[in-house]
Amino acid sequence: MARYLLILIAAVSCVPVMSQGSADGRNDKWEASVFAGSGYRGEHVFATPFEGVGSRDVTVRFSPGYLVGARISENLGQYFGAELDYSLGNQPVEFRNLSPTLPLVNIDHRAHNIAYTVLFYGLKRNSRIRPYGAVGPGITLYETFGESEDDAEALGLTLTNRWKAALAVGGGVKYRVTEQVGFRFDVRDHITGVPDFGLPHSGTLQEPGFRPDGQLHNWQFSVGFFYSFYGR
Repeated sequence: MARYLLILIAAVSCVPVMSQGSADGRNDKWEASVFAGSGYRGEHVFATPFEGVGSRDVTVRFSPGYLVGARISENLGQYFGAELDYSLGNQPVEFRNLSPTLPLVNIDHRAHNIAYTVLFYGLKRNSRIRPYGAVGPGITLYETFGESEDDAEALGLTLTNRWKAALAVGGGVKYRVTEQVGFRFDVRDHITGVPDFGLPHSGTLQEPGFRPDGQLHNWQFSVGFFYSFYGR
């Protein structure tokens, strides 16, 4: 996790330095921000076909976990904006009932989320408090890692990281403390399809099975710090 934090801090810190020579009298064209919070995906049940027994209910539970990330935002006129954000969420996953011989498996898991959203502000650009809504496309990498992968392989589970297209929706509020510095609170939902983690979509009495279906809602709650700077 430490290397991700260092990359985020370095990227955000470099942007204001790069912008010093492009001032045109406005110092709120761009915003760089870092944030932290928590993410929630919840528990879901999937009917999975099993040879000889019809189907079994396989339960997948994502534990709540920490969230860290960074954003680059652009103000577009008085009421619109756009931003690119990256977040890393730690959410261990628990599988129940993968097969009659695997009633419970716990896996270390994290999600990498990237989204490009359009912002719709409720107040003008120079307002100290600015509530907003956000919507845009994105992508999520579901990644398993750590010793739990080796433990799962010893049980006959070969897990694979999966990319999923996403839709990010949500909103928040920004509070400007000074002309260039402020804080923000965000609520986002990153909606994706359900990853199969490389597991077979049907099972047998001896082999695991997991058939993903529907959507996953990753609710993110975060508090951040932003710095605005000059731009053309």
